[in-house]
Amino acid sequence: MEIIQTPDIEIEELTEFKAKPHDDELKFGRIFTDRMFLRTYKDGAWHNGKILPYQNFSLPPSTMVFHYGQEIFEGLKAFTQIDGTAIMFRPDENANRFKLSAERLVMPPIDPEYFLESTRMLVELEKDWITNQLYKKYPNQNRVKAILNELKDLHPNDQENVCAISLRVLLE
Repeated sequence: MEIIQTPDIEIEELTEFKAKPHDDELKFGRIFTDRMFLRTYKDGAWHNGKILPYQNFSLPPSTMVFHYGQEIFEGLKAFTQIDGTAIMFRPDENANRFKLSAERLVMPPIDPEYFLESTRMLVELEKDWITNQLYKKYPNQNRVKAILNELKDLHPNDQENVCAISLRVLLE
């Protein structure tokens, strides 16, 4: 999987890299990779996405996800093949489900092609974290979330964040 730089996805350079854990140190949902993807919807439009160092971000207490649970989650699995290339398991189905979920929740949908490209870019950048054995029980899982921030005039699409994080998991 080759990284194709798109004009609307910025990649922020990393200055520090985390130590990669050994398989016996893994706990489900506890070890995260070096980077994450973030994109914001504001003023009626999606703004450029960014792949940046993994970090906390703040949300106000009035964020709609805390009041109405208005969020979307998709989990994708990534593996490396014997030749070292990174692959994902049926990402097109995740992208289509993500779009359908947004429409059902009256949230601004993300174009499935954009979803796929941003996810591919994140997986390719983080492929050193992915196990090199296709059927081993330690894949990378990419968790893509959309969180609704604001609700104005009963239109639940005034501000929203989409965040994708990548983590190394032990499948239990």
